[in-house]
Amino acid sequence: MESKFSYIAAFDLDKTIISVNSSRFIVKAARRTGLMNKKDYFKAILFSIKYKFDLKDANKIVEEMTRWLVGMKETDIIQLVNDHVISEVKNLVRPEIRKEFEEHRKQGGRLVLLSSAMSYICEPMAKFLQMDDVISSKLEVSDGELTGVPIGNLNFGTQKAVTMTQFCDDNGYTLEKAYYYGDAYTDRFVLDAVGHAVCVKPEIKLRRMARRKGWRVI
Repeated sequence: MESKFSYIAAFDLDKTIISVNSSRFIVKAARRTGLMNKKDYFKAILFSIKYKFDLKDANKIVEEMTRWLVGMKETDIIQLVNDHVISEVKNLVRPEIRKEFEEHRKQGGRLVLLSSAMSYICEPMAKFLQMDDVISSKLEVSDGELTGVPIGNLNFGTQKAVTMTQFCDDNGYTLEKAYYYGDAYTDRFVLDAVGHAVCVKPEIKLRRMARRKGWRVI
């Protein structure tokens, strides 16, 4: 059957679709409800500082930030996000991104949420936004408990470009016609891979790269 979509328009979640980093809301809610202890809470704050100021390899930071979940019941994190996070985060969708969604829908674009964020936040947000597909990082679950170990590679950095390429190949789309919307310098690999790179309120280093390469900035 011929697809009703003619190309892929993929979007990052944190600071692209929404104006904040969703992990902040998850961490605060986890601490507030007792799912995260004080030590892990302050570690999370330290990790966010290191990431913001590029003080440590971003891939390592993302990996380390998942370790507080070890031993937690998957149902608890799902409930935490659904009960305490989604209601806040869904109000922070950028108006300009909603307009982009509408334009791509009119033009026959397949809206894909392609993010390094965990499935527990990406899937309900994609459903709320009526997006067509979700590609996010996933964590291993054993006997109903999170191990803190990712399933495969975290969907981050160079891996995003690999994932985007594979998704296009598997579904009969070309990278030349594909769009990717991102905000972080770590998104540069997937932005460079697609034919239509769009930088959303980009970090300074990404803004400079966008200027050099002629990428669209919104």
